[in-house]
Amino acid sequence: MNESLRVPQLYKLGQERHYFSYRIFWKWVALSIYHGIIIFFGCNFGFRGIITTDGKTDGLWFASTTAFSCIIHLVTMKLVVEIIFLNWIVILAGGVSVAFYWLFVIVFNTHAISSVFQPQLDNVYFRMFSNIQFWIAIVLLPIIALIPDATMKYYQMLYWPTISDIAIRNRRNLKDRITTDEDILDACKSNKSTVKGNG
Repeated sequence: MNESLRVPQLYKLGQERHYFSYRIFWKWVALSIYHGIIIFFGCNFGFRGIITTDGKTDGLWFASTTAFSCIIHLVTMKLVVEIIFLNWIVILAGGVSVAFYWLFVIVFNTHAISSVFQPQLDNVYFRMFSNIQFWIAIVLLPIIALIPDATMKYYQMLYWPTISDIAIRNRRNLKDRITTDEDILDACKSNKSTVKGNG
């Protein structure tokens, strides 16, 4: 049976505005601004002065398409940080969406397609793939941008866990051996007192 049915106290989090409030809204806005700063400056300054094999300097399209690709990875990784239940369906959906993005840009980047829709994108991604700085940016920038998110999430779950966090932890630890709402509430109370005692 679902824990939320066995422990109606889990619904209090929504009533107490734990999931959405002005503070949470502005926290997400501040984090998104930080993400944007890391991606923008990382791509613009990281690729400054790169010279292609034909002697040209890559400019706006090279940096902006790299930044957009970093954002796709960042958003997918942000979902992993924030999600409560990480299972194969979520991992598959995230993997397929990222794979579809890369498949689309590779097709869109070919001369036949880009010349019709966006001539400036012609072979931009293929040039990016041959650049080591692109691969460093696409891997490192989303991770650097998500350090505050992951840190705050981990710190909150470790030192200020909600009844929902504790119920999820107990469910994983006990492998569904909790069968009644009293068992879950007792486990939540004992975990919360242990956390307070350690803090």
